[in-house]
Amino acid sequence: MKKITSLLLVCVLLVGCVFTLGSCVFSAGPITIITGEYEADLALAEYTLEFSPFGGLTVTEDPLIGNENVYKGKYKVNSETEKITLTWDGDAPVILPEETLSFSYGEENGVDYITIALVKFTISD
Repeated sequence: MKKITSLLLVCVLLVGCVFTLGSCVFSAGPITIITGEYEADLALAEYTLEFSPFGGLTVTEDPLIGNENVYKGKYKVNSETEKITLTWDGDAPVILPEETLSFSYGEENGVDYITIALVKFTISD
C-alpha cells in the first residue's frame, strides 16, 4: 500500500512539473493549447498575457499613464483556421476587443512568440 501511494504521489508531481515548466504552445490536432506568460511592449502600454493549460487567460495592461488594469477570460485556439476565440468575464482589453482573432505562433532567434491580431507577444523569461 505504501508503494502505491508513493507511486501515485510521484505521478502527480510529474504531471504538475510538466504543466508548471511547460511554458510553450502544444498542438493536439486542430486545437492548440498555450501555457505560460507572454509580453508585448506597445507605444502606450505594456501587456502581459498569462495562459493557463485549462483555457484560462489573464491580461494585465500597464499603461504609461494611469492605473494597471487586469482582465480575465477564457481562450480557445483552432490551429487549422489559425484563429483564437476569446471570451471575457467582464470588460475586454483595448488591444483584444473582439471575440475571434487571427493567431499564429513560432520561434525567432531562440525566443518563442505568439501573434494575436497582428500584435506579437514574446514569452517571458
